[in-house]
Amino acid sequence: MFRLIAGVLVLRAVVLCVVLCARQKSFVGQGSTPSQGDQGAIPQVIAEKSDHVEFDIGTVSAGALIKHSFEFSNRTSGRLSIAKNEDIQVGCGCASLVPSARTVEPGEAATFTLSAKTDGKKGEIAYRSSVTWTAEDRTIHPFTMLVKGTVLPLIDFQPDVLSFQPADIAAGRTLEVLLVGNRFSKVEKWNVAGDNGAFHVSRIEVIDERTARATVECNMPADLEVVSGEIRASANVFNVNGASDWRPVTAVLPVQAHRALDLVITPTPLTVVTDPVTQDGRASLLLRGSLVARCPHLIKSASFDGCKVEWKLSSSAGSQTAVLTINIQKLAVGRPKNRELVLEVRERGDIRIPIVVPPQGGP
Repeated sequence: MFRLIAGVLVLRAVVLCVVLCARQKSFVGQGSTPSQGDQGAIPQVIAEKSDHVEFDIGTVSAGALIKHSFEFSNRTSGRLSIAKNEDIQVGCGCASLVPSARTVEPGEAATFTLSAKTDGKKGEIAYRSSVTWTAEDRTIHPFTMLVKGTVLPLIDFQPDVLSFQPADIAAGRTLEVLLVGNRFSKVEKWNVAGDNGAFHVSRIEVIDERTARATVECNMPADLEVVSGEIRASANVFNVNGASDWRPVTAVLPVQAHRALDLVITPTPLTVVTDPVTQDGRASLLLRGSLVARCPHLIKSASFDGCKVEWKLSSSAGSQTAVLTINIQKLAVGRPKNRELVLEVRERGDIRIPIVVPPQGGP
């Protein structure tokens, strides 16, 4: 009898041990913490506990197509569905999000593949997307995804803006800019040019398979204080990590120039319109520059081939802009031979402005 009771007790202990081990294995299988060997796998998301996942793509070259998949597992007790198209949102028009399924049963999973273009991108990027799951009881389960990283342009400039200062303009200096392909690329057949007559690329020097140096001249018109433009660089770029063919790439560098003007008088020539009643000629000149602000009484006199000239200079204190109003008496009667208005200007002497007198009735 004693042996029978002991045998029964041992049997119960064995059964209890088996049950406990089974329960322990079931608990581990349902856990949400990945094992060490799962690091780097597609993120597993538990709808009841997690609503956001991220993936960092690292550094890529501009033009690369980013593609990454996120897996969503339904660990709720009921079916989840994407009720309408608006429940899938992508934050950028250059990206798309494609689900493998729009309904997931309890214990099942759906994969979302995010694809995004990087053409024209530079620096840090972030592509955000979201999915709104709806349960059978109409409760909402939002799920957001983020793919981030850094995009290197195929061609970049150092500096990223080229600026000619007044001292550079006065001395006639040229400026240099480096053209650099990113570390994933090899570059050939550089072509660099300015987009207007103010900026001219006088020299291009190839330094290595990724770098070139361009020398830029500034030829800004004498009557302009500020001018802006672009330097356009084009080259054939090859991805050294792939087997793609050469492809043309264009990049743009903003260029600006600033000059401290002493005195500029416009327009030249000056169109003078005659009054049919008084026969007087009237016109206005715009004066710009530091001399205008420095000399409140800038104009000492004005003359025009023996005709009497009335004038008025209008400006605000400290302003570098003034308007000179001219009235040449009996201009239509006098018919002067020398058609130049002579302005006697402080610190500059005589300045001659060509005059154009259109026939009466209009210019």
